[in-house]
Amino acid sequence: MNLMKASLLVIALSLAAHARVTVTVSPTPFTMGVGSNLRFTATVTGTTNQAVNWSVNDASVGTIDSSGLYIAAVTLPSVGVVITATSQQDLTASDSASVTLATTDPVGKVLSNSVITCPKSRLTGVCYSLDVSCPGIADQTAYLKEVLPTGTAIGTVLFLGGGGGATLYENAFTYGSTAINTALGGQYRVVEVSFDAPFITTNPDGWLTGPGGPRRTACRLATASHWVYDNLQADNSKPFCATANSGGAQGLGHIMAHYGVASIYSLVEPTSGPPFARQDYACECTQPRVFNSCTGTNTGQCGGTKNATSFIDPSYASTICSTAVISRSTVDGPEFFSDSVPTPDGTYSYPTTYVRFLTGGQDKSSAEVQLSNWQTIITSGSSVACIADAPHPLPNVLDGAQQVGNDILTYCKIQKP
Repeated sequence: MNLMKASLLVIALSLAAHARVTVTVSPTPFTMGVGSNLRFTATVTGTTNQAVNWSVNDASVGTIDSSGLYIAAVTLPSVGVVITATSQQDLTASDSASVTLATTDPVGKVLSNSVITCPKSRLTGVCYSLDVSCPGIADQTAYLKEVLPTGTAIGTVLFLGGGGGATLYENAFTYGSTAINTALGGQYRVVEVSFDAPFITTNPDGWLTGPGGPRRTACRLATASHWVYDNLQADNSKPFCATANSGGAQGLGHIMAHYGVASIYSLVEPTSGPPFARQDYACECTQPRVFNSCTGTNTGQCGGTKNATSFIDPSYASTICSTAVISRSTVDGPEFFSDSVPTPDGTYSYPTTYVRFLTGGQDKSSAEVQLSNWQTIITSGSSVACIADAPHPLPNVLDGAQQVGNDILTYCKIQKP
């Protein structure tokens, strides 16, 4: 009898030990765009073994790897998406996350806004602080500087600098104010956009501050753009336009391809970029050199260690891109491709938006050949112009800045579909 009781006690204790193992998956629920990616996490309690097996409910909804990185299907599946993590310690312990796929990546929300004191700069305007919240990434503050023309504004132009947009356009480039003043002279409202700096300096990586990857962090620019359109422009009968250099051009590429914002823009002018439109090419560095018609040389599409470290890695939780640049590893290729501007799920017909690319003849980077990865698949109105003496920071030369300003006067008009 005592032996039977002991055996039952052992069984009971064993069952109790198993019952204490639990798995919690986050985030859930979550809405994301087709073709985008998200890294899920699982917390296991009741055991020191944190290892889990990841799975999706159906092959048609996308894939998930052993680290919890889910890459969504490029078209809407006929079934819902369920992501499951199962404890490797106890295969009876699991948890699931529900995912809703949308045709575009979701734009975030401005939680609050206020008028603030402008930093010292060349142009007088009104400055705003926006608390921007986007799905799957940390909230961030965007800062705007609105400068009005002398008469009634006939439209609005956003100006965004390079990198993560951490410096006002007028201060970021030698002749930045020249391009702005040309737009003001044409009776356009100017709104400069920056993220954290120069108003504060806690996040010098600006909109590229991760983790989340550049496609997801571009939500901040899409959200700020919509706020300007709805609250400062506030008139859809007038043109709404934007220009940005280098990393800022990368942001414009993402929001046009993945966030469905083309409907609000009449003109988008990326200059010197997007410099890593095909991010897999930029990070893996396995592609052959391509003829650069502006410089007249063969140019590689690799972003290089410095650019990877400065502009791509900060959008992730690790040095994922610079590591690939050094090792030539393609192991993260699916994530890099998902985070590119040209993807199978993207939108490349913009009937009411003209896309005008400017590139520099003295730009030794991969920007010109990389931008071609986007420009050549645009099926609506677009063009590319070369500024022979312009370096990568294109508005650092006078004729580069003048071209930006003149293009605004020429193309920032309501486009007929």
